[in-house]
Amino acid sequence: MQVVELNTANIVVLNTAQIQALTTVQIPALKTSQVVAIEAGDIGVLTTTQIQALTTSQIPVLTTSQIVALTTVQVPSLTTTQVAALETPQINAMETADFAALTTTQVAAFAPAQFGSLGTAVISGLTIAQIPGLTTAQVAALNTDNIVVLNTRKFRH
Repeated sequence: MQVVELNTANIVVLNTAQIQALTTVQIPALKTSQVVAIEAGDIGVLTTTQIQALTTSQIPVLTTSQIVALTTVQVPSLTTTQVAALETPQINAMETADFAALTTTQVAAFAPAQFGSLGTAVISGLTIAQIPGLTTAQVAALNTDNIVVLNTRKFRH
């Protein structure tokens, strides 16, 4: 299948089997408009290898619905470069279980500016295992409300 030739209307109608058949050569070749056109439900069927094939140009265009569709199996497969490419609205859209599935290395990959603009719901989703991996710059970027939430999380267990 020549995916780069498909228009967004063609991408939308791809079925699950066709999405799962996309290769790690085809996925990075997708234009950002094609990535946005992938239905949210189809994002959840991508393999971890397919997820890792997404480029840092494609990651920021994922819709919040597509981010929500990521599974707790897919999220830990994101590379640190991909995690760093996530935009704040995307991170804030992550479900609590997905955010908790991030490794300490992935959490440390968030830029301080990204981390500082996260909502309290996301910060409260940090696991006890993730907290020690936070960088000094990430903690310094947190607002007062998030510091309170972080302290509550840290000492609750």
